[in-house]
Amino acid sequence: MKSHTHLHVQQSSVWFSACLLAAVFSLAAMSPAQTETDIAYFSTSITYGGVTFDSAGNLYGVTDNGGNSPNCGGVGSGCGSIFELSPAGGTAWTQTTIYNFQDHADGALPLAGLTFDSAGNLYGTNFGSYTEGGTSHGGVAFELSHASGNSWTFTPLYTFDQTKETVPPSSPLTIDAAGNLYGVTYFGGRYSNGSVFELSKTGKVWKETILHSFGGPGDGAQPYGPPVIDSEGNLYGTTSAGGSAGWGTAFELSRLTSGAWKENLLYTFVSDRSPQAGLILDSAHNLYGTTIAGGAYGYGVVFRLTPVKQNGNVGWKYVQLYTFTNGADGGGPASPLTFDAAGNLYGTDSADPNSCEGYYGCWQVYKLSVGSNGLWKIAALFPIPNQKEPGNVSLVLDSSGNIFGTAYDNQYYSDAEVYEVTQ
Repeated sequence: MKSHTHLHVQQSSVWFSACLLAAVFSLAAMSPAQTETDIAYFSTSITYGGVTFDSAGNLYGVTDNGGNSPNCGGVGSGCGSIFELSPAGGTAWTQTTIYNFQDHADGALPLAGLTFDSAGNLYGTNFGSYTEGGTSHGGVAFELSHASGNSWTFTPLYTFDQTKETVPPSSPLTIDAAGNLYGVTYFGGRYSNGSVFELSKTGKVWKETILHSFGGPGDGAQPYGPPVIDSEGNLYGTTSAGGSAGWGTAFELSRLTSGAWKENLLYTFVSDRSPQAGLILDSAHNLYGTTIAGGAYGYGVVFRLTPVKQNGNVGWKYVQLYTFTNGADGGGPASPLTFDAAGNLYGTDSADPNSCEGYYGCWQVYKLSVGSNGLWKIAALFPIPNQKEPGNVSLVLDSSGNIFGTAYDNQYYSDAEVYEVTQ
């Protein structure tokens, strides 16, 4: 049986100051040993949220629709579900539904992925609409904890209200050392351009605090991706729009001694445009991310933000690590980046249009590594099965370097899959 021990991957990161570094495009040939397979298929459901590992090597994810409830979109549509995939020997996986949403106090339509805490509890959110999404139709933050045997206990933590400043959350949650939960909304907030919120527990009651509303003068707007947190409790992320050029920002939120939170703009995107995937953080406190457009060829870049001390203060240096050509390397990277144990980066993008058939195109996983000249290059490309779109969700790797992700039918929105790439 393959080992599926989860490699810890943090999500999100950002930085300030401008300085470009030319990247070299060098495409390594794919090894015949590389295979791409579906390990789960959802014939009537869609999954947008990616998957996450537990400590035993099981995978967990959500479907936006499907399940056994008749309360969403008519009979047969379902309100969504939470699933588990467990290794069954060889290349086989066993798929189990561990929760079906009913659109009562539990909410409905989970779009974002799940997050584990150190005790093995799962946290997530669901979305909502004018007629669905919990008692206030604004979505619900929830917890799943192990009960006896293989069963799980579902607990609604907080019900979002569309009449307040926030609207349903749009990214996975981030957990700090004290158990507080953080997330973003794409819209809502004081200026209707998104927000970062915190959910904290006092006794048995969870409350929401809006840490920052986007859309003020010069500020970013419409944040994507979950915030990433550093060892000091600072939050980092990106906005896909806003800023002085209108093409998005990288930001930091830090807690003041008063308990309030302050935003620091680390970088405003100008020639590289529209980061739609948040950031990741390495052990040296560098932030890495992608933009869906811009760069030398207009098809997006991978960038790094590095903290630099300037006159006793910390600034941020922006470095373009790789620019996509829309050739074999594809273009339009929209997923968060993922590190492996050797420091290589993985993400997904749209494949070379000349190699795809059909209007809706095809997608691939790319691997970036540092070459002998010190520059980042494409090390490998892996096609995603069935030409399904991965969206802007993270990949996860096991201890053997196998890659896992989700993809959905972007033409009919009728089915989806969890896939594995074996390196």
